Amino acid sequence: MAGENKGPLRHIVLLKVEKKEDVPEVVETLSKMSKEIVKHVSWLNFDINSDLGISGGNADVGLVIDFPDEQNFHTYQKHDLHVAAVTHNKKFVTSRTAIQIPIPKSSL
Repeated sequence: MAGENKGPLRHIVLLKVEKKEDVPEVVETLSKMSKEIVKHVSWLNFDINSDLGISGGNADVGLVIDFPDEQNFHTYQKHDLHVAAVTHNKKFVTSRTAIQIPIPKSSL
């Protein structure tokens, strides 16, 4: 249920990019951010990549971050490095979809 998670959570983001040639820059911006922000935020897993292109209509970039708790997720969301990466990528991104879901203890 919304707002009731007390354990680890998975943050999934899917991005559509206007021009396919800009996908590497979007990925690189988020990847660089992850290398710096990890000094301030704890996570269990951080994966980012571009779509393989084997099926039409997909998002261009996918990001999956597993946080140990909601506090680290909120710290990440508000952190200046994350805000700067999002601001930089806004000029390339035409749509964004995100969800946060609980991670079952059996998956850890």
